[in-house]
Amino acid sequence: MGSADISSLLPANLTDQWRRELHEKFGETFTVINRGTVSASYGRNVWEDSSQCITSVDFVARQDDILNMLRDVHWDLVIVDEAHKMAGYRYGNKVNKTQRYELGEFLREHCDHFLFLTATPHKGDPDNFALLLQLLDHDLYANGQILAEASARGENRIMIRRLKEDMKKFDGSPCFPPRHVQTLPYKLSSEELRLYDAVTEYVQQNFQRAEAAENRNVGLALTVLQRRLASSVAAIRLSLERRRKRLKDLQKLGRLKQEYGELPEDLDDLTESERWHFEDDLVERLTMAENMAELEAEIAELDRLVQLARHTERNVIETKFEELRTVISNHISGTIERLLVFTEHKDTLNFLVGRLTNSGFHCCVIHGGMSLEKRIDAEREFFEHKPSVMVATEAAGEGINLQFCSLMVNYDIPWNPNRLEQRMGRIHRYKQEREAMIWNIVAENTREGEVMQRLLVKLDDMRLALGSDRVYDVIGEIIPAPKFDALMKDWLSRRRTMTEILAEIDLQTDEQQVNRIRADMQDKALGSRYIDMSKLTADVQQSRENRLMPEYIEKFFVEAYRSFGGAITPVKSKLPSPSAGDGPGVRGTIWCISRVPPDLRKLPDALERKYGKIGSTYPQLTFDKDQVSGYSDLDFIGPGHPLFEGVVERVLREYGQSLRQGTIFFNADATEPTVMWLVKCGVEDGRGQMIGERIFALRPFPSREPR
Repeated sequence: MGSADISSLLPANLTDQWRRELHEKFGETFTVINRGTVSASYGRNVWEDSSQCITSVDFVARQDDILNMLRDVHWDLVIVDEAHKMAGYRYGNKVNKTQRYELGEFLREHCDHFLFLTATPHKGDPDNFALLLQLLDHDLYANGQILAEASARGENRIMIRRLKEDMKKFDGSPCFPPRHVQTLPYKLSSEELRLYDAVTEYVQQNFQRAEAAENRNVGLALTVLQRRLASSVAAIRLSLERRRKRLKDLQKLGRLKQEYGELPEDLDDLTESERWHFEDDLVERLTMAENMAELEAEIAELDRLVQLARHTERNVIETKFEELRTVISNHISGTIERLLVFTEHKDTLNFLVGRLTNSGFHCCVIHGGMSLEKRIDAEREFFEHKPSVMVATEAAGEGINLQFCSLMVNYDIPWNPNRLEQRMGRIHRYKQEREAMIWNIVAENTREGEVMQRLLVKLDDMRLALGSDRVYDVIGEIIPAPKFDALMKDWLSRRRTMTEILAEIDLQTDEQQVNRIRADMQDKALGSRYIDMSKLTADVQQSRENRLMPEYIEKFFVEAYRSFGGAITPVKSKLPSPSAGDGPGVRGTIWCISRVPPDLRKLPDALERKYGKIGSTYPQLTFDKDQVSGYSDLDFIGPGHPLFEGVVERVLREYGQSLRQGTIFFNADATEPTVMWLVKCGVEDGRGQMIGERIFALRPFPSREPR
């Protein structure tokens, strides 16, 4: 790589918290580029001012002025996280490109190296996958068929796959503890089943009409309604009430048909808040009524369904919630455990939080309507309270680290099976030290419940046949999301019977499929055999020996800070270790700065743009980044932190002349004075930019004169 120009494009709504976490974990300093950064750099190109940047894909892709500023910059390396969201779709000879995909094409021409990171690169659409890979190499795969043939021969040379089960630490032990996935089947009571059958009949009748009229929008609205029916009584009752109200508004206006803009190719490409906007708008106001009489009849049907839902909600114990209560009673009641509960719908989230709070549990919440700052606050709250329950929607399925929790419940099973692995990844991730337990709650006497249960049973059979949990890493290959969605729509439209649909599931998970996946996994695992672990271990050891020791950083900072009139005092602190759940607490000295003097808080503009503002107080800080983990309140002070850089700048300004005069080294074992040369050597790239420097200490032989 050339100079340190790195642009890392991560999910939307990034803040300084991301920059601080990167610094704490990796010792790297990144500038967060957002609207505030651009405004503060008026008249300059912020991308040219910052050698290491982190920004949001959507911030760049959706704003022409930001994209135009990038045209004058060439990057050594661009890293894109959640790269599968840069999606393109092929229809015959036509390719529909999202704004994110067009950004990928732009960046491909403005960087030397392009790296994609994603846990779900394949959506079950070979052409979509081929288009994604074309962002890396435009001429490599012309279409999905060529890609499939190349992959079958093991010739996909631009994709490296690592399964969790293959990842090892330097001592050879697994990086990830085992996970155990269990399905909890239950049956709706007779009254719950009455509501389910009534709403399902309404959905199916209208879905058939939408299919016949090729009305994709109404069809999508009805599938959303069916998913909410399976989620909770509260979710379907509120959805029915809102739909009835909107249709009554149409009736008063004497209107039927409403124009609706073109839908995205894949709703999963949207953020959760955007997807909710589309779904709510669709569910509430789109109808297949052709005249006012049909509209009145549909409103009357909704009146009946709303009354039935209200009756069920008031008078019937919700069996699904009782299953969740059982898990809670068996695993966190009376203990100091934490539980993560996933649902797909905000109405169900609110229902669960209300019921669990009334039952005496401390509840935290993450959903798509929250800013990143509030999500991070929720993570911290979840970490600090035990026992507690985190109720989350799909917004917690990406970018959230909850490795201090080891218990999870899928209250709703998504129609996109890839989301199961994304959800598990919130707790089954690096630094998880306990075995992860996951429960899937499924109503076995509902139609979608039958399909879900059959799929989960087959996955469990395949897991046993493969001898590992790897099956969940490749779930999207076993039952691609488009295939599962198509099966459910076949049932809603009554194109196929449930028997035929279940047979399709069996076909997708037969012995031949097991053998193919086993062979594929063995091929992917071969990559780990070519890693020279002994060399890596030696490199790590050398890196540790060469690093600037935290003790030296601490001694320098404390002495320098006090010399400028700052007060820094050691404090005692026993913070828990989040990775271990109940660890021994932090080692070493924890310091406190109750007030940073005003003259030390002001950084030169260039340094402030690069490192950020200096805070007025640091109640708990450390100089060893190994002590900073999870969501403790410790500040890690070191190179790249604004306060540290401010002290260094003050030292150079006030003591620079003395430093330039040189220094004297004492060797207790020497018998006579010795001359020592400090030589700085560097390597430049083809552009003449320095890419690496080291200092060597040389002592000439007594009989030779140095040249």
